[in-house]
Amino acid sequence: MSAGFALGTALGLSKLLKLPLTFNQAAAVAHHAEVELKTGMGDVMGAVIGGFPIRLEPGAPGYGKADKILSGAKNYDEEENGLFVISKSLGTIETSSVLQDPAMTNKVNTVAYHLLGKLLSNPQVTHFMDLSLKFSQETGLIDPEVMEIVEVLKDETIGASMAMLGKTAFAISETPDSSVEGTMVARVDYCGCRIE
Repeated sequence: MSAGFALGTALGLSKLLKLPLTFNQAAAVAHHAEVELKTGMGDVMGAVIGGFPIRLEPGAPGYGKADKILSGAKNYDEEENGLFVISKSLGTIETSSVLQDPAMTNKVNTVAYHLLGKLLSNPQVTHFMDLSLKFSQETGLIDPEVMEIVEVLKDETIGASMAMLGKTAFAISETPDSSVEGTMVARVDYCGCRIE
């Protein structure tokens, strides 16, 4: 969420104040704010791209390198069917506490690098979700309470995992329905952030 707030603020103020910035320059301001405050690392790039982003090299929009998964669900048609994100939050994990721990940062980077290669060899939404869950388990970030919800969501959807970073389970689904109570549901936005 912090990336969304930072990006919305940077783009909104740029437009409101008529600042001489391009879209990527304003997005870079949001990225640098996230990095400086240790509230995220690369989430702004994902919000700019939309859909299912794959961050290939670190950096702000316009500097980093990213790609995007095109499809992966049966009967997938982003115009007509689209996909849904179903999430259930049980609390927060302070991103800064993870980013300030050198041992955890090293573990996260090592696991991420290994799984990125696997994702690039099979860039499908279902595979992405499997690897996302594997990432949360191999880094030790997922707790039993979140895992319990993930297991229920996995049975009902394309795939489920833990949101990074938070005590939040999320799933990608072809329908907005779930047996888990108190979920939030949104459509996957394939276009990414934009100013209207």
